[in-house]
Amino acid sequence: MEIEHGELKIKYVLENGQIVNKVENDEGDEVELEDDELEEVEDEIDDELEDEGIEISTDSGRPMVIKNQVAASTEFPLSIDVGTNQLIITTQDGQKVVTVLPDQAVQYLLATGIINSVNLTQESDIPTTSMGPVESIVQLKVRNNEPVYEIEGIKMFRLFAFIPVSQPVKAIVSAQTGDLVTKQQSFLTNVIDLLSP
Repeated sequence: MEIEHGELKIKYVLENGQIVNKVENDEGDEVELEDDELEEVEDEIDDELEDEGIEISTDSGRPMVIKNQVAASTEFPLSIDVGTNQLIITTQDGQKVVTVLPDQAVQYLLATGIINSVNLTQESDIPTTSMGPVESIVQLKVRNNEPVYEIEGIKMFRLFAFIPVSQPVKAIVSAQTGDLVTKQQSFLTNVIDLLSP
């Protein structure tokens, strides 16, 4: 994970199971900072991100972006330009800007009724932030050369208009536009959907 701050770029790299910090200047040359200087820059970055309600976590060994108790976990290198507030993932096809944060994607699905709730994370997987525990974790992936969120949720149906039934639904939401790309649900869920008003 990289965070750009002014002329410095702080990279959080996973090496031998440990996350280590590396600092580069704008030419890409590695720069040595004293521990107190690095801590000061990290504190400034944390303050700027906190003002936006965004937290970054690397506790799970994978970078996570967290906003409003919704985290997006990714396997791709993640960069944040603090000056422009751009979130960027680096894929094999180049850098992709993520303009929709994970909480916005979840809110879109809930507001449109595509899902009624997000699957809660396993209790052992829940990172705790300064704003409390994360309520759900979605996956930030690339599909057809576009960054997307994979969100697993529950859709409530009323079978024959009165029998409540809940079924799992996986929704794919564009991380660039916030629109639904596709939703995946079982054959049984499709049948229940047809029989529900």
